[in-house]
Amino acid sequence: MKSRPFTYNNGNQISGTEKFGNLTVGIPTNGYQSTNLQWWNGPDEDLCYVVAKLNVDENGNGLQPTPIEGVFGNVGFNRTKTWLYSEFLDLVNSEFGQNFTNPVDAKVWLESNSKWTSFIDNLQNSFRNRVLTVGGEFESFSCLESQINDLINKDLLDSASLIVTPNGYKENVLFSVTQSPVGTNYFTRSSEFENSIWYKNLLTISSTFSTAPNTLLEARTVKTGIDASASRHRLSQSLNSFVNTNATYIFSIYAKKNQHRWIQLNFVVGFDMNSWANFDLENGVIGNTGTGATATIQNVGSGWYRLSIVGVPIAAQANYSAEVIVINNTNSGRYPSYQSTVAENVFDIWGAQLEIGTIAGTYIPTVTRQAINETICDLTTTRATTGTRVNEQGLIEVVPYNLITYSEAIENVQWTKSNITVAQNSIISPNGDMTGDKLIEGTNNGFKYILSSGLGTVGSIHTASIYLKANTRTWAYLTFGYDVSGDRAAYFNLIDGVVGNLEGGVTASILPIGNGWYRCTITGTMLNNAPRLSLSMATGNGTRTYLGDGVSSIYAWGAQLVEGTQPKDYFPTTTRFNVPRLDYTNGTCPSILVELQRTNLLAQSADFTNGWTQEGSSITGNTQTGPDGLLSADSIFELGTNDIHRTYRPSITVTANAIYTTSFFVKKNNIRYVRLILTQNGSTTI
Repeated sequence: MKSRPFTYNNGNQISGTEKFGNLTVGIPTNGYQSTNLQWWNGPDEDLCYVVAKLNVDENGNGLQPTPIEGVFGNVGFNRTKTWLYSEFLDLVNSEFGQNFTNPVDAKVWLESNSKWTSFIDNLQNSFRNRVLTVGGEFESFSCLESQINDLINKDLLDSASLIVTPNGYKENVLFSVTQSPVGTNYFTRSSEFENSIWYKNLLTISSTFSTAPNTLLEARTVKTGIDASASRHRLSQSLNSFVNTNATYIFSIYAKKNQHRWIQLNFVVGFDMNSWANFDLENGVIGNTGTGATATIQNVGSGWYRLSIVGVPIAAQANYSAEVIVINNTNSGRYPSYQSTVAENVFDIWGAQLEIGTIAGTYIPTVTRQAINETICDLTTTRATTGTRVNEQGLIEVVPYNLITYSEAIENVQWTKSNITVAQNSIISPNGDMTGDKLIEGTNNGFKYILSSGLGTVGSIHTASIYLKANTRTWAYLTFGYDVSGDRAAYFNLIDGVVGNLEGGVTASILPIGNGWYRCTITGTMLNNAPRLSLSMATGNGTRTYLGDGVSSIYAWGAQLVEGTQPKDYFPTTTRFNVPRLDYTNGTCPSILVELQRTNLLAQSADFTNGWTQEGSSITGNTQTGPDGLLSADSIFELGTNDIHRTYRPSITVTANAIYTTSFFVKKNNIRYVRLILTQNGSTTI
């Protein structure tokens, strides 16, 4: 994922940023200096074209609404839904009252009018695929064939994003999210230069590693010996198996000066004879090149440079190759020879890559085979809190999750069946697809149930739900555990839509959603004996043990288990449970809202019986339902004295001359007026 920070800045340009009028834009690859300005993160540029603009009053105060009440940004964003040039033009023309027909002209106008855009004009390849991987399940989408005619030069960017969730994503449990590039590297063993796949002439590769640009010990040192005569000192890999004479290739590698500063990259045999360039690793500059050659050198830090050269095949050959050549000065010509008179460590190298195009993409490491449109991890994050996302309404919501695997595939072996058979995809489900399953009872005299086990956190409150519809049986029994005192369960009438008997202290609800379907829900504590979710057929309220007839049935779909007291929006699962997703509704570009870091300096902020001092008042804890829906609100009672009636938290550590805000959730009981105070001695009072 690629996004960058933006801010309103009417001062000087900040190091590591670009400035367009008073709009300052951070550069993701370089970062930016810490300032006292408020920065806002823009949408993901790997997914669409982005336009940033200022939205401030005459004093520079932000006017851009955000989903956080009372918080206003100073930068607003527009974005396209696809990678069509025509859509970018439509966005600029409609949003800013222009009439551009060329997207490059639109970009120039934006940047000349205190705006910024991610649009670039060096696009390659006819399609851009964006892939979202969730636990091995793939969703991919690309431009339609019919849209290609709308593209200028019929070109799209050749890189994409992949989000992988290798671990669960649930409350109070660590998870990891890995973002990866999708790309191609035709080299095999792209950093294993000691391997025989890399031909070495008068060069050796060190057996030890040094720190590569990715901060790992993966770089190798190239070494020369003492030569008897002048010759070529080269490292190469054959390209015979895949070169397409109708394509243009770019060869890139990371290199760092050791005891030698000059290096040449070269395409040989079958390529344009001008496809070569010399590089100075001490000064970071390009020396001699072939006539008209396209070469780049990029400083990536710590003495490392990424070098590249573009090559065009001109004839079918049997021995194409790309080569790294040690040269004795930057004025050398193509494919030079020289005599080494000392043994030395010439330079360090890492990350060779060969791909189609004229711009080097994100480096894709390879081992035993080429990486063609593959994914490699490049970012891992962890957190211990429930994730949030910005939904299509622009509101922040908790990411939906589900602790049950195969939530719509009850026929799967993940679900245990006892005296029940499953006829899968027998009826239209609540989401409109033919995915509702029929549960058909057996003929024994006993329980008839399906079961998914090993779920949830023992001792924690959970909420289970499933969509059910009556057929020839009209009652069902839902439970998620039992102990010596019995089940935690409830009966449901699927004709009248009412909850029947409750067991084990659970609460339950039944919600009609149309076409005879109900969402049946129970909430209670997950028990130690058998953490699970189980659904049984029943003949009536309190009766789930009976002689079956072998044909009677009910319909079921969409099982879900979450932690907490409330059911969450249903989230389907397959082999993986509890998986987060960005909101790709209708193929739109998801966004990330960066909000200010905030803290609460008040300990025991919801327990006024603990650490809070009462004066002329008393506190009774957990007497009312709080705004969070839990029995967590306290009652303050005034005493029959002629005094101040208050509760306060003393001795709060604060910073002198800083501005603070205090807030409480308050509800009227017998008294309608309250007063909030921040006192000079560092306490807050209600």
